[in-house]
Amino acid sequence: MRTIAMKLVVILISAVFAIGCDTIRGVTRVAYFEPVPASECVITSAKSIEGLTEIEYVTESGGRPLTLHGIEKANVIHRYWYTYKGIENDFYFVESYNGEVEFRHGYGCLNCYPPQEAIDTIYPFIIEMENRLQEQCGVSSLSSGV
Repeated sequence: MRTIAMKLVVILISAVFAIGCDTIRGVTRVAYFEPVPASECVITSAKSIEGLTEIEYVTESGGRPLTLHGIEKANVIHRYWYTYKGIENDFYFVESYNGEVEFRHGYGCLNCYPPQEAIDTIYPFIIEMENRLQEQCGVSSLSSGV
C-alpha cells in the first residue's frame, strides 16, 4: 500500500510541474563554433541588409560554469538588439571561458503563438544574417551547423 501511495504522490508532483511549464513558440536557430566574431563586423554586416533600421550592441555577464577544476569565469553574452521592418528582436553569441561560442537567433513568444505574418517577415533576415556572418565575418560553417 505504501508503494502505491508513493507512486501516486510522484505522479501528482510531476503533473503539477508539467502543467506549470511555460511554452515558447516561434522559430529559433542555434549553432556552435569558435571564436566569437568581432562586433564591428557583425554590425556592418547587419546594416548592409535592406530593411534593418536600427542595431545596438551590448555585452552582458552570463552564468559561471562549474567544471571539475572549479567555477570558471562568467560567460560573456554579446547581444545585438535590432529593428527590422518594424519588428524589434535580437540575436546573441554566448562566449564561454574556453572560447566556445553558442549562437542563437529566433523570433517567438512565451505562452502564445507569434503572428505568422511577423515570422514570414523576420525569417528571411535571420537566414540572411547567418549568411553574412559566414561570408563577411569568418564564422565557419554557420549555416550547416544550425
